[in-house]
Amino acid sequence: MLDEAFDNDYLIYVVKAGDSLYSIAKKYNMSVQKLIEINDLKTNVISVGQQLKVIIQKDNAIPIGSTCYGEGYVEPTYITYTVKKGDNLYNIAKKYQVTVDEIKKLNNLSSNDLSIGQVLKIKEAN
Repeated sequence: MLDEAFDNDYLIYVVKAGDSLYSIAKKYNMSVQKLIEINDLKTNVISVGQQLKVIIQKDNAIPIGSTCYGEGYVEPTYITYTVKKGDNLYNIAKKYQVTVDEIKKLNNLSSNDLSIGQVLKIKEAN
Protein backbone atom coordinates (compact mmCIF):
# COMPACT_ATOMS: atom_id res chain seq x y z
CA MET A 1 0.00 0.00 0.00
CA LEU A 2 1.31 3.44 -0.87
CA ASP A 3 1.69 5.97 1.92
CA GLU A 4 1.22 8.80 -0.54
CA ALA A 5 -0.78 9.26 -3.76
CA PHE A 6 -1.31 12.30 -5.99
CA ASP A 7 -4.69 14.03 -6.38
CA ASN A 8 -4.56 17.23 -8.50
CA ASP A 9 -2.71 19.87 -6.42
CA TYR A 10 -2.77 17.67 -3.34
CA LEU A 11 -0.95 14.62 -2.20
CA ILE A 12 -2.98 12.05 -0.28
CA TYR A 13 -1.07 11.02 2.82
CA VAL A 14 -2.01 7.87 4.74
CA VAL A 15 -1.57 8.34 8.48
CA LYS A 16 0.91 5.95 10.13
CA ALA A 17 1.42 5.02 13.78
CA GLY A 18 3.13 7.88 15.61
CA ASP A 19 1.92 10.59 13.23
CA SER A 20 0.37 13.80 14.51
CA LEU A 21 -1.09 16.76 12.67
CA TYR A 22 2.01 18.70 13.67
CA SER A 23 4.47 16.09 12.32
CA ILE A 24 2.56 15.74 9.04
CA ALA A 25 2.27 19.52 8.60
CA LYS A 26 5.98 19.95 9.31
CA LYS A 27 6.91 17.17 6.86
CA TYR A 28 4.97 18.88 4.06
CA ASN A 29 5.96 22.45 5.00
CA MET A 30 2.46 23.63 5.84
CA SER A 31 0.68 24.88 8.95
CA VAL A 32 -1.43 22.64 11.16
CA GLN A 33 -4.30 25.09 10.59
CA LYS A 34 -4.04 24.69 6.80
CA LEU A 35 -3.92 20.88 7.19
CA ILE A 36 -7.09 21.01 9.32
CA GLU A 37 -8.77 23.40 6.86
CA ILE A 38 -8.14 21.46 3.63
CA ASN A 39 -9.24 18.20 5.26
CA ASP A 40 -12.37 19.62 6.93
CA LEU A 41 -11.24 18.20 10.28
CA LYS A 42 -13.42 18.95 13.30
CA THR A 43 -10.83 17.82 15.87
CA ASN A 44 -7.06 17.30 16.12
CA VAL A 45 -7.57 13.55 16.46
CA ILE A 46 -6.32 11.43 13.55
CA SER A 47 -6.17 7.67 13.21
CA VAL A 48 -3.83 5.19 11.55
CA GLY A 49 -4.95 4.55 7.96
CA GLN A 50 -6.79 7.85 7.68
CA GLN A 51 -6.19 9.68 4.40
CA LEU A 52 -5.28 13.36 4.57
CA LYS A 53 -4.72 15.85 1.78
CA VAL A 54 -1.44 17.73 1.92
CA ILE A 55 -0.46 20.52 -0.44
CA ILE A 56 2.05 19.76 -3.19
CA GLN A 57 4.73 22.41 -3.05
CA LYS A 58 5.10 23.76 -6.60
CA ASP A 59 8.66 24.95 -5.94
CA ASN A 60 9.66 21.50 -4.71
CA ALA A 61 8.85 19.36 -7.73
CA ILE A 62 10.62 16.27 -6.40
CA PRO A 63 7.92 13.81 -5.30
CA ILE A 64 7.83 13.25 -1.54
CA GLY A 65 9.52 9.98 -0.66
CA SER A 66 12.05 10.15 -3.48
CA THR A 67 15.65 11.04 -2.86
CA CYS A 68 17.66 13.67 -4.69
CA TYR A 69 21.40 13.15 -4.83
CA GLY A 70 22.25 16.15 -6.99
CA GLU A 71 23.16 16.80 -10.58
CA GLY A 72 25.33 14.18 -12.24
CA TYR A 73 24.48 11.45 -9.72
CA VAL A 74 24.44 7.97 -11.21
CA GLU A 75 22.61 5.22 -9.34
CA PRO A 76 25.15 2.52 -8.44
CA THR A 77 24.88 -0.97 -9.84
CA TYR A 78 25.63 -3.97 -7.69
CA ILE A 79 27.04 -7.42 -8.03
CA THR A 80 24.30 -9.79 -6.92
CA TYR A 81 24.51 -13.28 -5.55
CA THR A 82 21.73 -15.90 -5.39
CA VAL A 83 21.92 -17.96 -2.20
CA LYS A 84 22.43 -21.70 -2.72
CA LYS A 85 22.10 -24.65 -0.37
CA GLY A 86 24.93 -24.61 2.19
CA ASP A 87 25.72 -20.89 1.78
CA ASN A 88 26.22 -18.59 4.74
CA LEU A 89 27.08 -14.93 5.02
CA TYR A 90 30.66 -15.60 6.09
CA ASN A 91 31.48 -17.72 3.00
CA ILE A 92 29.76 -15.28 0.63
CA ALA A 93 31.61 -12.33 2.21
CA LYS A 94 34.93 -14.17 1.95
CA LYS A 95 34.30 -15.05 -1.71
CA TYR A 96 33.64 -11.39 -2.64
CA GLN A 97 36.19 -9.87 -0.23
CA VAL A 98 33.65 -7.88 1.77
CA THR A 99 32.54 -8.14 5.38
CA VAL A 100 29.42 -9.89 6.68
CA ASP A 101 28.33 -6.53 8.12
CA GLU A 102 28.63 -4.87 4.70
CA ILE A 103 26.35 -7.49 3.15
CA LYS A 104 23.87 -7.22 6.02
CA LYS A 105 23.76 -3.42 5.80
CA LEU A 106 23.40 -3.34 2.02
CA ASN A 107 20.55 -5.86 2.14
CA ASN A 108 18.85 -4.56 5.32
CA LEU A 109 19.34 -7.90 7.06
CA SER A 110 18.79 -8.02 10.82
CA SER A 111 20.04 -11.59 11.23
CA ASN A 112 22.47 -13.99 9.57
CA ASP A 113 19.65 -16.22 8.31
CA LEU A 114 19.51 -16.76 4.55
CA SER A 115 17.00 -18.51 2.31
CA ILE A 116 17.86 -20.60 -0.74
CA GLY A 117 17.11 -18.48 -3.81
CA GLN A 118 17.43 -15.19 -1.92
CA VAL A 119 19.21 -12.56 -4.03
CA LEU A 120 21.77 -10.47 -2.19
CA LYS A 121 23.48 -7.25 -3.25
CA ILE A 122 27.16 -7.80 -2.57
CA LYS A 123 29.07 -4.69 -3.55
CA GLU A 124 29.04 -1.90 -6.07
CA ALA A 125 30.06 -3.06 -9.55
CA ASN A 126 33.06 -1.27 -11.07
